[in-house]
This record gives sequence, structure tokens and C-alpha cells, in this order.
Amino acid sequence: MHTLSRSLALALIITTTAQAERPKASLHVGSAIIFPMSFTGKSLTPSTLLSVIGLVPVSERWGLIFKGGMISSLSTFQPAPQLQLGASVKLASRFVLGATGIYRYVPHWSGTPSDWHLIGGSLAPTVPLPSKIALAFPIGVAHNLTTHDSSFSIAFELVFQLPL
Repeated sequence: MHTLSRSLALALIITTTAQAERPKASLHVGSAIIFPMSFTGKSLTPSTLLSVIGLVPVSERWGLIFKGGMISSLSTFQPAPQLQLGASVKLASRFVLGATGIYRYVPHWSGTPSDWHLIGGSLAPTVPLPSKIALAFPIGVAHNLTTHDSSFSIAFELVFQLPL
């Protein structure tokens, strides 16, 4: 039984620096567990997303997000590449909100009718923690351009900053 490509996810974090310093670009790795829900009643399984995230500050509050990764169902390992581009805004000292557009290519796997192309978007409230770690809670929607199915998802993501 084929299912709609699983989900949307996003992770972001703005590197905090001394007040006199300007924020610097940063590189992160993240892992998300995604819980999708179909608008059409199809059965969707939870997924996992492993990604590399680049963040480029534009100002003290605003930044650009570039994210690439592989997503797969938790029940069957069938990885699919996913790209995300978007923006983030720091709303408070410990709270960041990000929005991204998503494109996912899902290769033809056994049991699926063809390759899939998925587009979507997500919002992710994010809480930076000590030791350059952050928790993100992405909420998103996606539309499968191949099967014309749509879904809604919520996720939990843990993000680690890499040293540059």
C-alpha cells in the first residue's frame, strides 16, 4: 500500500554571541521524528529526517535557513532527499520561529506507482538550549504533486551546532 510522502520538518537555531559581536553563520545537524496525518484519510506512518542545516544571519533578529537531508519511514528504510529554504526570526531571547518551503523527491520503490514530487511548508517554534543544542517543534503541510494527496504533520527535532 503506498502512502503519501511522510512529512515536513524544520530545524533552526540562531547562534548567540556576545552583545558587541554580530551573529555569525552556523552549521548544524538535526534529527526529527515526524507524525503525519492525511487530509484524505490515508494511513501514514511516522518518519525520521536526518539533515544538515545552514543558518546565515541577515540581522540581529532575522536569518536565512538552508536545509538538506534524507527522510524515510520508520517502518521501511526507503530514503528520499529533501531540500528546504526559508527564513527565521528571533521573537524573544529564548524563542525562534522559522518558515520554510520544502521540496522532496521520492524515488520509485517497490510498491509505489512512480517517483513522487512533494512541495510544502512549515513553521517551527524553536527553543535554543545550553551547549549549542536546540529543540524544534515543526508544524507543516505538504502536497504530493504526483498523487495529489495532501497531509499535515507535527514533529519533534533535536539540533546540534557543528564547530566551524
